[in-house]
Amino acid sequence: IFEDKEACKKLEHEYNFVGVKGNVSEHGMARFFKRYSLEKFDQENIKEETKKLSEFLTAWYETHHLKAEETVFVGYSNGANMILATLFYYPELIYKAAILHGKLPFEPEKLDLSQKEFLVSYGINDQMIPAVESQKAIKKLKEFGAKVTVVEHEGGHELKRQEVEALHTLCQT
Repeated sequence: IFEDKEACKKLEHEYNFVGVKGNVSEHGMARFFKRYSLEKFDQENIKEETKKLSEFLTAWYETHHLKAEETVFVGYSNGANMILATLFYYPELIYKAAILHGKLPFEPEKLDLSQKEFLVSYGINDQMIPAVESQKAIKKLKEFGAKVTVVEHEGGHELKRQEVEALHTLCQT
């Protein structure tokens, strides 16, 4: 998914990464929640899986003496959708995140996100997550008061150098 491996190596050397793997298997591929089709997600499963993730994050913060405000979440595609779902159900757990090629997993209820910061990126020619879907997420985050940095590129469902550079900037703020 990374077009520019060198730009990614810079991130690897400066930050600690903790990866989580989805509990759902779709044709042998790990996902964060079930879906009925590319456009329709299993909403009950999203609730179940975000609850599990919220429990993990709460324990993680406590065990490692961290605060949610000190953490930057990075999600690509299904991972980006999971970050959004978790944010909308458990806003106290996420303050800063990169939503890379994601879309709204559901229509969220109004929240105050004025203390939160997001990078949202997408490809104009993305066949998996059409640009209009990422733009809906951007609109909703801004509507809820979040600070949102947007990076768009002419490509598709791959990460470009400008996305990685914007991610690096987000991590430094």
